[in-house]
Amino acid sequence: MIREYTKEIIDELIKIRRDLHAIPELENEEYMTCNYIENILRKYQIPYKHVLDTGLVAHIKGSLGDGKTILIRADIDALPINEMNDVDYKSTHGGIMHACGHDVHIACALGVCILAKEIDFRGNIVVAFQPAEEGNGGAKRMIDNGILENPKVDAAIALHVEPCEEVGTLLFRKGSIMASPDDFKIIVTGKGGHGACPELCINPVECASYLAYIITQDFKYAENCVVSVCKINGGTSSNVIPDSVEILGTARSINNETRKHIETKLFEITQSICKKFNCKYEFVFNKLYPPVINDTSMNNLLIQTAENLGLCIKEQEKASMTGDDFSYFSDIIPSVYFKLGAGNEIINKPLHSAWFNVDENCIEIGTSVLMRFCMMFFEKGLQ
Repeated sequence: MIREYTKEIIDELIKIRRDLHAIPELENEEYMTCNYIENILRKYQIPYKHVLDTGLVAHIKGSLGDGKTILIRADIDALPINEMNDVDYKSTHGGIMHACGHDVHIACALGVCILAKEIDFRGNIVVAFQPAEEGNGGAKRMIDNGILENPKVDAAIALHVEPCEEVGTLLFRKGSIMASPDDFKIIVTGKGGHGACPELCINPVECASYLAYIITQDFKYAENCVVSVCKINGGTSSNVIPDSVEILGTARSINNETRKHIETKLFEITQSICKKFNCKYEFVFNKLYPPVINDTSMNNLLIQTAENLGLCIKEQEKASMTGDDFSYFSDIIPSVYFKLGAGNEIINKPLHSAWFNVDENCIEIGTSVLMRFCMMFFEKGLQ
């Protein structure tokens, strides 16, 4: 029945997605996007409140009275990418694009808001339209501003489009599904001088080069993590040995134990190699989002939901080494995060591509899954 209800509003949801696709905005600058969402919520008389400068939280109370509360997270920011697609709804903001499908996420979440006004249930649906997923963790700041209280949220769910899977397919994973996307910086300091007199210098380029090589090799075959050196910066001339060299990299892990091990190991390697080359060092490990870890009961309920809707269900073999700040929700309350097939034989460019696009049939499926999941959560709870 829910899919039939969704099909009745699908034309509007597709229009919403296309309108939003044309006005993408970067993190913490989502003013037009926020205003657009606000207008849709007003149109359907859905209560909402502003959280942060560019975030909104909608609240739909069940017509049958009090019960459990579930939160749906929809991220709303875009990426600094110049769109290459030739479509009527192409980005009108040069150099900015919804290349990660957040326009679809918003459309699906608004679809739930619209449907929830027409379906009887006992409980509360809270929908968080969250800014700044791509950068500085808008989820944490919204949580810090109390969105899990009044009503107290019992569980959370989020989806993410996956253009390399066909529409009608739902990807799930037990336990960790996304990694923690931490980064690190190492500044190696030696003693600069003329390149013709290396014996009078302590060359940080040699040290940094060897350090980068050792880091890469040490983690090359490690399980549950990826560590990559992505930038080495130092020197101004071909005949001047610099005083210092900077190394930047990313460190990704699918559980908190591995995350801590990476930080410790990187520090130990840095300390050892710099001592070997008689260099000083500054080591910074910048923890960003935690890994996204699915709750077992929520994951099982998601599988039941997909089966109920007749969808193709696939288990994701490995956790993705990309990150998502939905992890701040999964760290606090039982949560589930899943991938929504959004491609076909023609539309299959990966996320963050200038040619990224989706088969818009995924919007009906994503909306139906979210709405049906909420209904099953109210009926069955966590098991």
